[in-house]
Amino acid sequence: MVTSTCSGAETKHRVPSAQEALESLLGKAYFGLMCARWAALFFWEDRQELLADAKSAIWQELSGHNAPPPPKSRRQVSEELQPFRWALYVALLYSLWDMISKVTRGFA
Repeated sequence: MVTSTCSGAETKHRVPSAQEALESLLGKAYFGLMCARWAALFFWEDRQELLADAKSAIWQELSGHNAPPPPKSRRQVSEELQPFRWALYVALLYSLWDMISKVTRGFA
């Protein structure tokens, strides 16, 4: 135990021994290995389905069979972006309201 005096008050700090530090580190490493083993078992059990899904996703991406055609007009692009435009308006209004309320309260 290490004792130190700081402005008249005696404080006691317990410095962990090397064995305690090593036990803590080994406990964390064991937990990490246990989680990695669990994840590996999970993926090993479902490997056939996971590989089949990955293969079909890659094949569909490369073949382009299910891809929709690109938008043909500027109006269609505008219609697709309409929800994002409204979200931007809401975010701007909230930011403006927040700044105005902080200015009127004096940044309190």
